[in-house]
Amino acid sequence: MAGELLLLDHQETFFALSTDFEKICQLQLEPGKSYLVLARGGVSVVAGRLDLRLETPDAADDTSFTQGHGGPTHFEAGHSTFSLMLATRVPPDPGPDPDLFWAAMLSVRRDPNGGGGELNSIKLVALAVDHVSPVSG
Repeated sequence: MAGELLLLDHQETFFALSTDFEKICQLQLEPGKSYLVLARGGVSVVAGRLDLRLETPDAADDTSFTQGHGGPTHFEAGHSTFSLMLATRVPPDPGPDPDLFWAAMLSVRRDPNGGGGELNSIKLVALAVDHVSPVSG
């Protein structure tokens, strides 16, 4: 099987203001294939916490970024990068509804007790692979 690579290059800045997970971007995956999915980009947080989640219907990976403050009137932004990865197998027949599809989705939410944040230079990549085998160890 020749490797197939799906790439979404989301260059626009995304402002994380919601306290509920909201979709940043997603890639539609083809039925009957296995994928290795990677999301990466830049993140900035101002006196708060951002939660990032990469998910498919059968797998998820998540991380959080927290930035404190230097005093009551002085806030500093925290800048970093993130990488999330998962493996998934899309069923050959995703279901009876043709409008439903299998997707890899990157989403974010902010902590209700802190400030917002932003994400930039986001890349969402799905690489079709021959087989995905879970290994514990």
